Amino acid sequence: KRDESAKDMTLEDMCGRGCYLGVDLSEGGDLTSISFLFPLEDGKVFVESQSFIPVHSLEKHEQTDAAPYRRWSNMGLLTPTNGIDTYGLKTDYKAVIKYIADVQEKYNIRIVEVGYDDRNASAFLTDLAGVVNCDLTLIVQSAKSLNDATVDFRLSVAGGAVYHNKQNELLTWSMSHAVIVENNYNQIKIDKLTRNRRIDPCDALIDAWKCYFTKKKTDEQMVSNDSAVKEMVGF
Repeated sequence: KRDESAKDMTLEDMCGRGCYLGVDLSEGGDLTSISFLFPLEDGKVFVESQSFIPVHSLEKHEQTDAAPYRRWSNMGLLTPTNGIDTYGLKTDYKAVIKYIADVQEKYNIRIVEVGYDDRNASAFLTDLAGVVNCDLTLIVQSAKSLNDATVDFRLSVAGGAVYHNKQNELLTWSMSHAVIVENNYNQIKIDKLTRNRRIDPCDALIDAWKCYFTKKKTDEQMVSNDSAVKEMVGF
């Protein structure tokens, strides 16, 4: 399915559409990621992501994570931040807010719901509420909460219903490091393969998918489990 799902599509191709936004905030100097999910016709969706990292963490994480962060920064997939309040040591959430505001304005994108993990989210949400006109939904990061959405996401990817920008190497990389873990009740969620294998864009995407999946079950008009540990269905 990888060749079928990788498309020459970007946010520019989504001009004028509605989308769900997932937000995965970082702790300290790690990656912060946001993911966009656009419902398309015929049950398809297009997903895209953008990540952020403190400028002083970029080189360190490039070594510890064995990932080409500078390359991804040059490609526009990763934004190094150097905010006056964070001194390049922590992700500047104001840069994330600005990016979201700029994308909405540039492409006339309508964010219909934001799904977020509540880690470090209080101040960020206050600023976010000033640039989006939609519900901000807390996504509980448990297998019980995420099971149905995660199952639906896996099936949608396997069925070729999820398109993504084939140039987004960071999103593809994070997907390849996501695994499925199962609780005692056979409910599943994603987790990282190892500590230094970042899955932040994937986490943000699942948050967006949870909103999309919940909405899809209750309103079909939004368009204009296996063993304990398994590999995630990647792009």
